[in-house]
This record gives sequence, structure tokens and C-alpha cells, in this order.
Amino acid sequence: MIDIAAPSGSQRMLRVLAAEDNAANRKVIQVLLEPFGIDLTLVENGRLAVESYAMGRFDLVLMDAQMPVLDGMGAVREIRAIEAANGRRTPIYMLTANVFEEDVARYGEAGADAVLAKPISLPDLAACVAAVRAAQEDSEPDVVKQAAVAG
Repeated sequence: MIDIAAPSGSQRMLRVLAAEDNAANRKVIQVLLEPFGIDLTLVENGRLAVESYAMGRFDLVLMDAQMPVLDGMGAVREIRAIEAANGRRTPIYMLTANVFEEDVARYGEAGADAVLAKPISLPDLAACVAAVRAAQEDSEPDVVKQAAVAG
């Protein structure tokens, strides 16, 4: 069973940055994420992803591996450099059809946390969103959790 519900009263809306050069794939990402109640920023290349990341605060980054201007691995490396300076770490999932073991290892070496195989499936995306939400809940201070339950 896939839980595709929007965030409950105790959960805040996730902010997701998705970088994908193909317009049809951007639409697929938008449609698949819509039921989750996501605040989505869509960009069409790695350079715009890095610029958007530097200007905002995101809970999750979905990064196409192969894009013009700056590819996904280059963008991930630049985002990780920004994070090294500001002390935060955002989960980054690479979006790719290249899921051989050596490819996945290269994405990890670049700084990606996980890989979502293309074509993206709703169950895989739901698991990704659930993992980010669970990590978010685990990292909230107990006072915030108690206030959310009491409210």
C-alpha cells in the first residue's frame, strides 16, 4: 500500500528541488509529486539547480544525471560544496536509467544519497518522500513534536 497523502497536521510541507532537462519528465515528476502536498521547484539543468539550491532551503533534491549546461554529478558536487560551508546536508536522489552497480557507485562518490531508476515509479517516489518525512520527524526537537501532537 502506498501512502500518497499530503502531510498531516503534524508534518510541514516538504520543499523539493527537481532538476530534469526533459519537459515531459518534468511534467511526470510534477504529477507524481502532486498528491504528496510538495512545494516543488522544477529546473531544467544542473546550473539552475545549484543556483536554486543556493537561494533556497530544500528538504530533498531530485537530480537528473544527464543534463546540459551542468550534468547531475557536477551539480551534486557543487551542492555538497555549498553544504560544507553552511553545515547542512540535504538528501539528493539521482534520477537515471543507468543503474548498473558502477554507475550507482559513481553517483555516490559525487555525493548522491540514492538513485531512483527511470522511468520513475510511484512506489519508489512514495518511498523516497516517506524516508525524507521520517528523517525530518526524527530530527525535530521533542518540544516541537509535543506541540504538534497537542495542537
